[in-house]
Amino acid sequence: MKVKPHSVESVSIKRFYVPYTVSDNCPKCGKECSTDLEREYLYYPSLTKPNYVGLMCEPCQTDWTVWVRLTLDLQPCEPPEDADKDDDWGDEDEDAEAS
Repeated sequence: MKVKPHSVESVSIKRFYVPYTVSDNCPKCGKECSTDLEREYLYYPSLTKPNYVGLMCEPCQTDWTVWVRLTLDLQPCEPPEDADKDDDWGDEDEDAEAS
């Protein structure tokens, strides 16, 4: 099996929720502030350019931007030992027919 990436610059999604928290010290008062990207999101994420994340310090009402790089990795692999192909395929079709 081969996996070959396309030359894409962005992920075709407007809001991308990811299980990460981004933290930085406020440039004005030094307090550590963070944003949870499972509640907030990356807006029109790019795979080739840095993505901005806005942070806000509540005590001093300062907002600023930090930058993160989103990477995506897809690799061929062996199926899990307990995988049953029949269990993984066809569920969506059966759900659609039942509706």
